[in-house]
Amino acid sequence: NTAYERSLSAAAPGGGGAARSTQHSLVKGVIAGCKSMSGIRAAVYMMAERHLGRYNVTKEETIYYSENDLLIAVAFPEEWKAEAEKFQSALRLWHHDYPMLGLKGKVTVESDLSEVHLSSPQRIFLTDYDGKDSNSPIISLESFRALPASDSSAPSEVSESDSML
Repeated sequence: NTAYERSLSAAAPGGGGAARSTQHSLVKGVIAGCKSMSGIRAAVYMMAERHLGRYNVTKEETIYYSENDLLIAVAFPEEWKAEAEKFQSALRLWHHDYPMLGLKGKVTVESDLSEVHLSSPQRIFLTDYDGKDSNSPIISLESFRALPASDSSAPSEVSESDSML
């Protein structure tokens, strides 16, 4: 590193070579009362991966349950704002695409994207989903292999006896 690069690094938030914070668009939403429904959280992981979503600070602050509601706060680098908007629309239209899931009136997505500054947020992948992270019904990742490759995702019905991959 040159002296100039070292001085830029030291002047960055956090200083001393810390990762630089960049602006991200944050898609926030809630799926009310879905904790007892099999596969909803896993399907959100799948949608987030398809749209190149990033964790909002940590996994625990991105796709998680609060009581019976699934809270969603997925980040997208500012240059991928179009993907953030596609993810936002996929969540908003989920109950139209898959009416048999019973999500009508349960999905609320904020109309405006929030802006946050994050340092090197990690990509979200379906394989990050761990059914043991909550006490909702578990769905196996194997069941997602049978889903059609579309912009939206719908969970499959899976028994609790299926094993996690």
